[in-house]
Parts: sequence; C-alpha cells; structure tokens
Amino acid sequence: MTPVATSYGLGDASPQSITVHKLTGRNFIHWSQSVMMYICVRGKDNFLTGLVPRPDVGDPKLRLWKADNNMVMSWLINSMTPEIGENFLLYPTAKDIWDAAREAYSCKDNSAELFAIEQRLRRCAKVKILSLRTSRSSHGFGSNLICLNSLIGNVPKTSNDISPLLSN
Repeated sequence: MTPVATSYGLGDASPQSITVHKLTGRNFIHWSQSVMMYICVRGKDNFLTGLVPRPDVGDPKLRLWKADNNMVMSWLINSMTPEIGENFLLYPTAKDIWDAAREAYSCKDNSAELFAIEQRLRRCAKVKILSLRTSRSSHGFGSNLICLNSLIGNVPKTSNDISPLLSN
C-alpha cells in the first residue's frame, strides 16, 4: 500500500480490496463494519459522515478534498460486488454513496440475513429428513427431529407425521 499525505490525513492510493466482506446486498452489517474500520484507521471516516464539507470553488483546498473524496469513493465501490458497485458510480460524494448503500441494504431487523439463514436451515432439515427416511435404521430419529424442530419449527416429532414434508 502506498500512503498518500493529504490535508485530511494519511490516505492509501492502493486499488486493492479494503475488506474481505464485499457488499453482496445481504451482508450490510458485516460489510459496513469492516469498511468503517478500514476508513477510520486511515482518518477518512469524516468523509462518510459529512463532517468534512466540500470547499467552495476557488478554495485551494478543493483539489485535495476532491482527491480524498474520490479515494474514499473508490474504496467503497471496490468493496462491493461489481453488480452493486456500478449503481453507485455517479454519486458525487463518499457520504452520498455511504448513505445510499445504508438506505438500500441495511435492515434494522436483519430480515435479509435471517431469511437466508432460515432457508438454509429448511433445506438442511429436508435433506436430514430424506436421509432418515432412506436409512434402514430409526435409531436417533425422534431426537434428530426434535433438534430440527427447535431450529426451524414445524418439523414433525414422529415418523407418522413426516409424509407431508416428503411429498413437497
């Protein structure tokens, strides 16, 4: 990484990814925390909060502000999947990108992440039930279903109640 001295602190002109958590649309919390840590360490978090206002035209600091703002914008866009990042290319400031990403992808109740987890658990439960059905042994059958029921709910507790799930 190449540190760059600017009027707003040390920067990093490297185009490499700033986090392993690329914004996918369903991982805003992890992405935003990773990105914020990276940007805070470099002293550029005020570009996300808007505490570094854009200098007026003619102000000698405008050129440095633009360089820093564009650097933070590139960090944000490069930390997103290409499909998501291209939607933010025309925003004028890093704060605008940050706010728009939060508006589009954050869910206070994490419903997108919870939905994905629930879907994976349901698929897992169906596979487990199918494997139990095909196995010749019923050893542990009841305890496995009770365990699955506690994870995802509405899983039958007895082998007699399993047929509706298997017909799907």
